[in-house]
Amino acid sequence: METSASRINPVRFTVTSSNTNIVEAAVSSEGLLRLTPSQLNAGVATITIEATDLEGGKTETSFMVTVNSNIESYAEWQTNFTFNGEENAAQSADPDHDGWPNLVEYVFVTDPLTPTETATLFQALSNGNCQLTIRKNLTLEVRVESTTDLMTWATVWQASQGNSGTTIVSYQSTNEQATITLQPNRFGIDLIPRYWRLFVVGPEE
Repeated sequence: METSASRINPVRFTVTSSNTNIVEAAVSSEGLLRLTPSQLNAGVATITIEATDLEGGKTETSFMVTVNSNIESYAEWQTNFTFNGEENAAQSADPDHDGWPNLVEYVFVTDPLTPTETATLFQALSNGNCQLTIRKNLTLEVRVESTTDLMTWATVWQASQGNSGTTIVSYQSTNEQATITLQPNRFGIDLIPRYWRLFVVGPEE
């Protein structure tokens, strides 16, 4: 007589995170707990693991996970410079009179007290594309928009995308910054004439 048997798992596990913006949690097919911390957000999340046996009995346990961020906030960045009065340290101030307010200087990792050659960091290319060198891992709302008529603007890229997206032609990064080349649409058509702008929403002051 021939018999066969299949392996069964007497316990089924489910796992949840109280805040997936801080850390995501999952159980692999091998039964391993996998935690994926945010690259942008810091904070504390509760991980809850529930085990269910073959008879439907359940038990659970939970623990706290703390995620630390190495992202330099605008407030932290401000402390690197000696501003002449609080008004010159404001996000909208331009103490070096180069046309870039402090918030934009923060995004581009430039010195707010020394005029910046802006064309090297945000420029329209002759082939209709755009290139910018920007701070990595931004928690602010930052986006690049494009238009052909200066009236109707379309979002081409936003910081939350990182290095993903069909409009990215190239993405080269260092520890702190990324140089990104963008095309105005994923098809690479209707390139010229083309205008570009940077849109930044700062933290509440």
